[in-house]
Amino acid sequence: MARPTVLITISFSHFCEKARWALARARIPYDERARLPLYHMIETVPRGGRATPMLDLAGQRLTDSTDILKALDAHLLPADRLYPDDPTARREVEALEDRFDSALGPATRYVAYSHILPAARTLLPWLLEQGGPLERATLPLILPLWTAAMMKGLKIHPSRYDRQVDKIQTVFDEVGARLADGRRYLVADRFTAADLTFAALSAPLLRPPVYRDRLMAEALVPEAFQRLVNSWSDHPAMEFAHRIYEVHRPQT
Repeated sequence: MARPTVLITISFSHFCEKARWALARARIPYDERARLPLYHMIETVPRGGRATPMLDLAGQRLTDSTDILKALDAHLLPADRLYPDDPTARREVEALEDRFDSALGPATRYVAYSHILPAARTLLPWLLEQGGPLERATLPLILPLWTAAMMKGLKIHPSRYDRQVDKIQTVFDEVGARLADGRRYLVADRFTAADLTFAALSAPLLRPPVYRDRLMAEALVPEAFQRLVNSWSDHPAMEFAHRIYEVHRPQT
């Protein structure tokens, strides 16, 4: 009997959204086990890892979002592949994907948590929706300790905030410059892992419909965070990411 495909996530993680997008594109049914940060290690550590997303796929255990995309690419029809056959184009896609994974993803995560964690008491009902029974039973009791551990683990401090915003701005400007010649995709004139990764890792700022139910309600979004998002609303990179979601993100 075939082993079920299991995806371990932090529900609102944009790196986990990247993995979900690839699974949806490959039309592979899966069981998602979503936990809150730190609680996620209840699922990942027994499987030999710490971070999410973690995917069990036909007996193969994958512990990195890019490894997940590459493994799932083998399940796609040639016309739907995320990595071009042409070696030069593939290297370009992989370089952009690595750039977004190493710069945009961490910076977006840092900025989002910088607003979420100080408001954790107010946002507790939303946080509890993202986990399981254990989180609902224990997080209200340990919220200050959980918040402090998260702040320490992510090294969140006001002195580091502006630098992370600048990193997002730099990547957005790089993408905008790349699109300035009128191209519709970042590489090879078709949708690739580079486009998927950029859009997915921008999702906390975009709030696209398919991802929005994992995010806090609009009324709960901290005002300072909303102002930051609004400052990028007309940026060509944000407009590009919105289009990629609308055209290429399966709704299931």
